[in-house]
Amino acid sequence: MFLTVHAAVGAVIGQQVGSSLLAFLAGFISHFILDFIPHGDNHMIVDYRNGHKVKRIIFIILADLIGATVLTLGILYLNLSSPSLPFIFWGVIGAIIPDFLVGLYQLYEFRILKKFYAVHTAIHTTLEKYDIKFIHGITIQAIFLLIIYSVR
Repeated sequence: MFLTVHAAVGAVIGQQVGSSLLAFLAGFISHFILDFIPHGDNHMIVDYRNGHKVKRIIFIILADLIGATVLTLGILYLNLSSPSLPFIFWGVIGAIIPDFLVGLYQLYEFRILKKFYAVHTAIHTTLEKYDIKFIHGITIQAIFLLIIYSVR
């Protein structure tokens, strides 16, 4: 899933729990549950690694990063007076940090992240044979966002 979806789920988790640590851990676990669902980006990863469509992929990554940032800041702003504000923050951080760790491994190949990267990739590609087109993945993720927003 895109960071935008992970961040939204992390925020909802944070609203539901009463502990920063629990919000972080639940957000972290939710990341892998969402990545297990085919969401149409496996081809994007392969294309990037092979040097294809790099500008398009970088644009999508930047748009997602901006979307996740705007969404997170908006949710935090709307909850400034809420006692759950720190839990929302830590839920979001827990939900998005796995992708940042993967990015660190892909860029710098830190040995300490090698096993984490392998586990993340295995979960992400478990249902690879059921992979869907990118446009369908965007649709699924948009539906997830609508559901998450309605739960909020």
